[in-house]
Amino acid sequence: MPASPPPPHDFTDHEQHMKWQVEKEKYSTVPLIPQDFSREFHLISVDVCNSDLEKGSNSSSISSTVLHRAMSNPFVPIGMIATVGCLIGMLSATIKRKPEKAQLYMRGRCLAQGITIAALVGGAILFEFYIPHRQTVQGRKLAHRLKRFNFPVHKFLLMFLSILANEQYFSEVTLCQNGHMIANRKNCTCRVMADDEQETYKLWRVRKTIMQMCHDRGYLVTQEELDQTLDEFKEMFGDRPSERKPARSDLTILVAHNDDPTDQMFVFFPEDTKIGIKTIKAICQQMQEQTITRAIIVVQTGMTPSAKQAIADMAPKYILEHFLESELMVNITEHELVPEHVVMTSDEKAELLARYKLKDTQLPRIQLSDPVARYFGLKRGQVVKIVRPSETAGRYITYRLVV
Repeated sequence: MPASPPPPHDFTDHEQHMKWQVEKEKYSTVPLIPQDFSREFHLISVDVCNSDLEKGSNSSSISSTVLHRAMSNPFVPIGMIATVGCLIGMLSATIKRKPEKAQLYMRGRCLAQGITIAALVGGAILFEFYIPHRQTVQGRKLAHRLKRFNFPVHKFLLMFLSILANEQYFSEVTLCQNGHMIANRKNCTCRVMADDEQETYKLWRVRKTIMQMCHDRGYLVTQEELDQTLDEFKEMFGDRPSERKPARSDLTILVAHNDDPTDQMFVFFPEDTKIGIKTIKAICQQMQEQTITRAIIVVQTGMTPSAKQAIADMAPKYILEHFLESELMVNITEHELVPEHVVMTSDEKAELLARYKLKDTQLPRIQLSDPVARYFGLKRGQVVKIVRPSETAGRYITYRLVV
């Protein structure tokens, strides 16, 4: 309180004395200052500052105080980790072209987002550790730990909240082959369409090569199937492989041999990326139901060792051949460097050996794993005639025994 005016030196002057009395009474109306005024003022200022921060000022960012309070809720990091995990799983499923699994991860991500946001709001409301006169013992300990934590938690949380707020980011995000993020719906749509177009073209090429292979093996295939164009394939099966139009199971083929209609062969296009023993058992069960002993399996990436062993064990009863899709993109017999191969019958083989007075072991050999031998489905002991062009003789014929 400011000091009162000193009394006048001359008390004989009545007017001056009265003026001094008035001034004294004026100053005496000022209340006394309490001893703990500094502490009260500190508490009031802290409340005002925190209330201003909670209400929000001109700054668009959330205050670090509220964020630290929100981070005290243990469900916040749990929700954040679950959200990031679901996002990674969704991107991985998108890359592997598994829409059902990607949709499942997306639902989990939405649930984790809800938990995170609810935990943030609850932490900001319930855990007010930065208001001194409201702190508990546990609150002070946790606030002290947060202060000692060197990582800028509030900055990381601000970035996480900004991502959560942008819902369009999650609905449109995808991953390119080079690892860059795309958050544009138009680009994502174009990429899906490009992938569908590429996948449709690959399936058309593979199926066309399979039809030519069946025809060259002597099975009945119509000319329309051999000459089927890409547009006709799309019209028949669809052009959206990402939506299972066509599904690989729709491309299954059943053909019969020209000489023996009872000799039939299946061509399977399994959905699994890598074929396991479970798929082999399902194929054998379907063959057993229709009494068919020969089949071709078109695989995407390969087969497991157990599946290969199962095929070898069933070889006497069921003949299962497998080709990669990459091997069937082009018909190797139509290449200019591959000579003409003609599979000889048993009678033609016997006539050949009798003409030249040879044993079959004296003939040149061709491996059973040779690409052309696999294309024609040759067996050990068969003989194939190879016709090559010759500059002197016009053509040059050789015979090879499959071993």
